[in-house]
Amino acid sequence: MNGFGRLIGRRALLCTRYTSRRLIFASSTTTSSTLQNHKLLSDFTTLKSTSIPPLHSSKWGPFGGQRRTMFIQTQSTPNPLSLMFYPGKPVMEVGSADFPNARSAMNSPLAKALYGVDGITRVFFGSDFITVTKSEDASW
Repeated sequence: MNGFGRLIGRRALLCTRYTSRRLIFASSTTTSSTLQNHKLLSDFTTLKSTSIPPLHSSKWGPFGGQRRTMFIQTQSTPNPLSLMFYPGKPVMEVGSADFPNARSAMNSPLAKALYGVDGITRVFFGSDFITVTKSEDASW
């Protein structure tokens, strides 16, 4: 399960670097001790608003897609090797899906990605949850 933590950690690190650079850029373009006259400040604001937009607007993430945030709740199960994840959105429209091995997960991008994490042995999708089972030697 260390792979899962690294995957999440890398994403958070990239977002942190992007956000901090963006904040530095924003603070350096909006503050100036030499702009004391209202007309100069007005001209500066116009110039700033017509300048070339940054590579990544606030709507788009650093990977070229929209940024999405999701609060995922976790719940333990009677099986200490399994955890349930509740994303707060429907996972399956109808029924459920069981992926007992990586080969069975080839048609599901999410299940396939979860099997890419070291130690995952089973993935199950319910109507509003995902259950992930790890091997005994892996840690959460």
